[in-house]
Amino acid sequence: MALIDITLNESDRRLLMVLLIVLILFFVLLGLLGMLIRWITMEFAKRMDYELHDVVVYRVIQDPKSLRKYGLIKNNRVLFKQAIAPFVIAFASLILYIVYSSVTGLWAEDHFTEFSTLFFNFNWSDPDIYANFWGLTLLTRWPDWIASAGPMWVNAYWASYLLVPMWLFSGVYFTVDIQAFVARLVMLEKRCRTVFDKSLDGYNYYDTVSINGPGQKENEAAKQQRQL
Repeated sequence: MALIDITLNESDRRLLMVLLIVLILFFVLLGLLGMLIRWITMEFAKRMDYELHDVVVYRVIQDPKSLRKYGLIKNNRVLFKQAIAPFVIAFASLILYIVYSSVTGLWAEDHFTEFSTLFFNFNWSDPDIYANFWGLTLLTRWPDWIASAGPMWVNAYWASYLLVPMWLFSGVYFTVDIQAFVARLVMLEKRCRTVFDKSLDGYNYYDTVSINGPGQKENEAAKQQRQL
């Protein structure tokens, strides 16, 4: 049986430790993100119970089909109301973009690159920050900050400083609205199955039958009448 001899030098061991730490942090962050999304989804789903409560409690709706139809109408209306804000912001950014580009003639301007001047910029192209580990190119240290690239305010980029936040805010806002819509839809399907569910869980037929038989009580009553 051939044995595979794997030798690691000091640099490889450091890279392996960094890789393991990065993987652990990645899975931890992924788990926390999943828990956050689950909690937010549960909070959004409660809105459907609020919308369905009165028609179910007061028996206005008495079958799953009608409940599903009513819930879909309510869910669409809620989505429409919640989506007004991000659409207004997106429409305002579109008007600003058209006016700015028409005046300056810069229709293909990279607004995201201009917006990045407000943040720290790092030299990711530096080859000294990378190393090869078993055929993989890995980051060994954080790149150096490019002092000449930011953060700084450039007056000529004022349109990008307005447009990019508006685009990001409206996009994230609408994404959250869609998540809430799906959460309410899932809750609606759950309620349609459970509200009108006729379940026999825990029920036993013989628990409701007399030990002496169903006709025993009638015989005893007839006996008492004859004796009288």
